[in-house]
Amino acid sequence: LGRIGDGTCVGPILDAIHNAELHTWRAGIGALASMQGVDVTRAVVEAYPRLPAKTQLALLPVLSDKKHALTAPILKQAAQSGDAAFRLAGLEALATAGLPDGLELLVAAADTGSDAEKAVARQGLFSVADCLRTAGKKNEAGAAYLAAFNHAATTDVDARRRAIEGIAACPIAGAIEAARAAATDKDLREPAMRALLGVGSALTSAGKKNEALDLYEKLTQMSPPLEVMREAAKGMAVAGAKVDLQGLLGTVTNWWVVGPFELGEQNEGWNTNYIDEPNVNLAGRYMSGKQRVQWKQVVSDDPSGKIDLRKQVANRDRCVGYAYTEIAVKEAADAVLLLGVDDSEKIWVNGEKVYDAFVARALKVDDDRVPVKLQAGTNKILMKVWQNAMGWEFCMRITRPDGSPVSFNQTIN
Repeated sequence: LGRIGDGTCVGPILDAIHNAELHTWRAGIGALASMQGVDVTRAVVEAYPRLPAKTQLALLPVLSDKKHALTAPILKQAAQSGDAAFRLAGLEALATAGLPDGLELLVAAADTGSDAEKAVARQGLFSVADCLRTAGKKNEAGAAYLAAFNHAATTDVDARRRAIEGIAACPIAGAIEAARAAATDKDLREPAMRALLGVGSALTSAGKKNEALDLYEKLTQMSPPLEVMREAAKGMAVAGAKVDLQGLLGTVTNWWVVGPFELGEQNEGWNTNYIDEPNVNLAGRYMSGKQRVQWKQVVSDDPSGKIDLRKQVANRDRCVGYAYTEIAVKEAADAVLLLGVDDSEKIWVNGEKVYDAFVARALKVDDDRVPVKLQAGTNKILMKVWQNAMGWEFCMRITRPDGSPVSFNQTIN
């Protein structure tokens, strides 16, 4: 009957195990656990109040595995029982069932239950949250994940991470303090950044724009990856802030460029000094084949600061060009030049060559990391960029070694 039975078989099975020997009783409970269908669940629920306590206790996990709302009243009643065994079994059943109706009782048990009940309740909060999330009920799931975060032990990194990841996936405005707390925990840095983004958006939707901006500001101070910073900037703009995305990213936007110059059949142009490198004279004019070329100022409005040399210098292959800029910082500092270049580059900072690569490749933002020392005041940056074929472009950001953007002014005009 456990393999093929339906709801009409529940009564006969319960009758058969009433006052039966242990092995028969266990076989009957196993059969009820195996039987499928809402009619089976309904029949067990209807019969439950008339059953002996031993059988009721054994049926709690059976009912929880059905994961049906019909079982909620019985599971909740057991979870509030004065009998410790029933209470713990009821909480375990609510945790397994993942029913939203059990959330309040699980929270209460996580607050005031015995140690065993608290442990079961904490896991139950995740079960309920996951079920709600799967059902597409994001707000309710977010509330459950928030409860799980608030009741996780501060030493339980895995539980806190799982909870904050849930909040990031199902953000709610009420999770603002949890997001803030997670942001201060180095073990939760990555999911905390996603949670700050999500909760910030939820706060904006709830009309709490100042609180949202506070979270976004905290996020920008965490030195997030480029794409996360972009999302934060978008969120800040939606919340009503005027955002300098390029400033937030440490993007270099103003350049002078000149070229093209011959690369040569053996790439000898890569090591040919066409402009008295590393010195720069922006009033200079240089021979390029049979024509003279001169420096041209370009400004990028791209968040990454991309400069298209095919458009700005020459629409050709197999050549090299130069790009020059100056930045001013208040204090000397260690920094990192983050570059994306198509194809590759040679770099001088304040007259010292700090990087040289000659590799054919497409542009990938932040692909090259070049440690440099910036001096207080003006810093001169010269790049020699080679073009193989197709795209010819570059972009640069300047950050501290920890990834936070360097604050600088571009002094050249």
